[in-house]
Amino acid sequence: MQKNFKLGGVDSSVEFGKDGNQLDMSNGYGEFKDSAGSKIEVRAKDATHSSSLVTKSQLDSATGSDSGTVWLEYSTEPTMSNFSANTAKEIDLTAGTGSLKTAYSTIPQNTSWDSVDERSYIIDLTNGLITPNSVDKQSHTISIEFEYSDWGSGTNTGVGGYMSLIEYDGSNEQLEIIKQFRKANNDSGAGVVTLDFHTNVTSNVNGSGKGWRVKITSLEADSNATINIKSIRLKAG
Repeated sequence: MQKNFKLGGVDSSVEFGKDGNQLDMSNGYGEFKDSAGSKIEVRAKDATHSSSLVTKSQLDSATGSDSGTVWLEYSTEPTMSNFSANTAKEIDLTAGTGSLKTAYSTIPQNTSWDSVDERSYIIDLTNGLITPNSVDKQSHTISIEFEYSDWGSGTNTGVGGYMSLIEYDGSNEQLEIIKQFRKANNDSGAGVVTLDFHTNVTSNVNGSGKGWRVKITSLEADSNATINIKSIRLKAG
C-alpha cells in the first residue's frame, strides 16, 4: 500500500498520538510538550556528527559530572626535613598512615580503592602519586594541609618557600602549578598552612602510573626545618 503523506504545511503546534503530546513551534523554536503543556524529554542515540545534538551521557562524559570529594587525614604524617636553598624535595606520599574523613567525603563513582588502605582512594601507593577521578577534562581542586616547624626564627619574616603540584605522565613531568607560602611573623617557626591547587584531568595524569607529584622548595637552606603533611583533600567536579 502506497503512503502519500506529503504536506505543504502544518499548524505551528502539531499533536501526536492519543496521549496528546505535541510539538510546539509557535514561539520561533521547538518545544515538545504533553497534553497539559509541560515540557517532556526528547531522546536519541549518541551523536556522531560535529553539528548534531549530544545526549546527556555524552555531555556527562565530556564535562565530568561524576563529582565528589575525598578527604584524607593522616594519623602518622609524611615528613620532610633538611632543606637546601632553592632545591625541590618530593614528598613521599606513600609514607605515613591515613584514613578517610567520612563525614566530609562523597566518593565519586569512578574512584576506586584497594579495600585495605583508605589512602588509595586518591594516592597511588606504588608510584607515590595523587591520582584523579578518571573523568577526562574534569576540574579538580586539591587542597594540601601541612605543618611546618623550626622554619627560621620567630622574628624572621622572610623565610618562605613554595609547593608544586606537577603532572607526571608515567615517564616525564609536565605542567607544574606553584603555590608560594611564607611563615607567619613571631610564630616561633611553627604553623599550619593549607594550599589549594586548581587543575583539570588530562591524559598526562589519567591512567596507570600517572598522576600528580608534590614537591616543596625552601627559598633558604634550613637543616632544622621540618614539614609534615596533615591532610589531602581532592574535590572533583
